[in-house]
Amino acid sequence: METYTNMEDSDLKKLKIVRKQECFLDKTDIISLQEILNECFPETLANRIFYKQLPTMRLMAFYEKRLIGQVSIDHRVISVDKTPHQIFGVVDLCVTEAFRRKGTGTLLLMTLENLARQCDINHVIAFADHPELYKKLGYKQEKANCRFLAIDDLSSHSVIERDESKILLIKSWEDVDFTDKTIDLLGHLF
Repeated sequence: METYTNMEDSDLKKLKIVRKQECFLDKTDIISLQEILNECFPETLANRIFYKQLPTMRLMAFYEKRLIGQVSIDHRVISVDKTPHQIFGVVDLCVTEAFRRKGTGTLLLMTLENLARQCDINHVIAFADHPELYKKLGYKQEKANCRFLAIDDLSSHSVIERDESKILLIKSWEDVDFTDKTIDLLGHLF
């Protein structure tokens, strides 16, 4: 595997972001995704290209035809106080180590946000243990309970409601107050 230790910031211009529906991934895509996801989440995905469930689509970042980053998008409706909201959920944002802190993750998230606006999606939601990049891009940490389907080891087992304030980040283009509300994800936690 090639290393890119001397990559310049100007090399970001060589990045190509490709959007793919999950059902149109080919064998090469799947192998590349397995490699990058196993590198970035070594103890989580066990050679799968999903953790809880297949996403709707992916944004894949290529540098000289090599997959170096990806973010999966879960397009769904959530319920906040029984009011439906269409959202894009950010799933498994990751970048290979040689391309971290060079703008690849930022470019992937900005591309996702642009797509959300084009599709009239007013909220992008992420659950992140490391919120720094999201906060830099205007995501707000929200104090809210989340209700979701618990899935472990490819098995549904219960519906959970709990405070996810430490990891819940939301970017909205609509004036909705999520504070102290219950956000029903109407599915699994992404």
